Amino acid sequence: MDIVVRPGEPLPMETGYCDAILASSVFEHDPKFWYTFEEMCRVTSPGGFVYLNVPAGGALHRFPYDCWRFYPDAGLALEQLSAGTAYPVCLVESFTTERIADQWNDFVAVFQRDGGAEPPVERIHKFVNYRNLYTNARHDVLSLEVLPEDMRMSDHWHATSIEWHHKTNIAEAELGRARKEAEAQHHRANIAEAELGNSQREAEAQHHRANIAGVELQTERARREECEETLVKLREELRLEKSRGLGSILWKEILRLAKAANRLRGT
Repeated sequence: MDIVVRPGEPLPMETGYCDAILASSVFEHDPKFWYTFEEMCRVTSPGGFVYLNVPAGGALHRFPYDCWRFYPDAGLALEQLSAGTAYPVCLVESFTTERIADQWNDFVAVFQRDGGAEPPVERIHKFVNYRNLYTNARHDVLSLEVLPEDMRMSDHWHATSIEWHHKTNIAEAELGRARKEAEAQHHRANIAEAELGNSQREAEAQHHRANIAGVELQTERARREECEETLVKLREELRLEKSRGLGSILWKEILRLAKAANRLRGT
């Protein structure tokens, strides 16, 4: 750096000394940027160009101050500022840029000192992603964007947050319903297990009763068989006793046993 000029002091160059002069990321730190701009117009030759690049958005960065951010209409204001001086300039183009890989949105402006030929057709804005374009051909803004990019990003993040919160609420509600349904299924499974246990116990009780009935039936059959065998023996004894003349007593006993046997058959 060959020359250092304090803010508010004149540039140490003759009037019309430069064909082009630029200030990139400087004006935000200059407490009197309007005076510096007038000086830049003064030292530019007629037909020469003044280039500015100033943050339109971004974080505070003191060097040693951070005073200004330039909005899209700043180029028109600077053009009007120069009109009241001996070194007026015409706005060739101005625009704001979108972010690329960092936090910065820049305001870019190109001015031409009065008295020169028409500026070249080629324009810087054709090579960047611009918004809020003004040109010397027309002073109505093109690609108008009212909100700065950080506000648009904030709105997008807010909308995304609301959408995410809504989806989260829906997911939590669905999860709650799924949990309730799982609990209900678990409860139904417990009931079914209890009913199955009851059925198994009832089946075991029926099987036990069937075993008891089977044992009782076998006991009853054995008693019948025993009575029938006794009856056969008594009949044989009666036959023998009749032949000896002693059958009346045995015959009464046989009738008693026969009745008992008939009762057993009836059960």
